[in-house]
Amino acid sequence: MSKTKFEPTEAPPVAKSPDPKEPHPDFVAAHMPSPNEPLGSDLDGETAPPVEPPPPLVLTSIDPDALPVQPGNVLDVTLDVIGSGFTPDCVVLFDDEEVPTAFTSDTRIEATVPVSQGAGVYDVEVQRGEDLSDVLVFEIVLVTGTRSGAPARKAKKSEPAHKRPKKGRR
Repeated sequence: MSKTKFEPTEAPPVAKSPDPKEPHPDFVAAHMPSPNEPLGSDLDGETAPPVEPPPPLVLTSIDPDALPVQPGNVLDVTLDVIGSGFTPDCVVLFDDEEVPTAFTSDTRIEATVPVSQGAGVYDVEVQRGEDLSDVLVFEIVLVTGTRSGAPARKAKKSEPAHKRPKKGRR
């Protein structure tokens, strides 16, 4: 048998996509991952880096941690919530209820809490999804006394007249 040399006379036809803006189905199929390929792998056969979980939520302090109020004063107060691991999706829970929260940094959040709750001790914590921080307490203290809100002062006891120095004499 004689060997014949094969010489192609023309290139095989190239499949064209019906829409020039869309890739041809053969191209798409060639670049799709195999169903046997592990999740998270890319087209080069390398594994994508693992996604790190967010840092733990740590609540270290709230400022102020107590607020004196007079009866009849209904207002809200802004708390500085200090800790670590805060993200923009964190919310502050005041007595297990979500309150308006403003993310400032990964260590500070501002929360507006209702003082109309009345005197008492209330739990404050930070929530991010299903994660919860430790609980700190905020105290609302009812103040009675003077109209200005300042505590009443004790009256100064005056000395008898014979023990007081006389004005103008030494």
